[in-house]
Amino acid sequence: MVTACLPSVMRLIMSSSSVQAAMSLCAAVPVVLGDGVVAILDKDANRGEGSQVGFPSVSVVVPALNEERNIPHVFGRIPEDVHQVVLVDGRSVDNTVAVARRLRPDVCVVSQTRKGKGNALACGFEAATGDVIAMVDADGSADPGEIPRFVAALQDGADFAKGTRFLPGGGSADIRLFEVNRGCTVA
Repeated sequence: MVTACLPSVMRLIMSSSSVQAAMSLCAAVPVVLGDGVVAILDKDANRGEGSQVGFPSVSVVVPALNEERNIPHVFGRIPEDVHQVVLVDGRSVDNTVAVARRLRPDVCVVSQTRKGKGNALACGFEAATGDVIAMVDADGSADPGEIPRFVAALQDGADFAKGTRFLPGGGSADIRLFEVNRGCTVA
């Protein structure tokens, strides 16, 4: 498996065929792909079999809980050519779903089956029909406009591309010092 890590405010994007494989990175070797993209290469991966040619279809999964005020910003940044937008509603008590449907009549709305972001993502993955799945938080902390960069990393051979706020060029206005010190060092 190849994992690309890009300086970004986005967190995660992967080929839908790699969702299960992304759960485990055993036998992984870090490599540098260039332009600040760090990758994890699975030594045992059989590259070439089943490779996809052309631009893949993209499903964007947006977990949301009471985000009616942020949905217009997030949906407004989603590239127009995405195949599908999946809003996973965590039982919002505001107008999150109504706002999403007004802005994107083609939005696929899925109700979360349990609590938590992990369950929301799993529900969104289940509903996704694209060749690639991109996850974008509904609070606006990730920029959906960066999706093409992540798709390009997949087209360049990565099975999984993850954004990080801690590489040069990444960042976020909502990072607090204790989050930086929990596992990432910033020079």
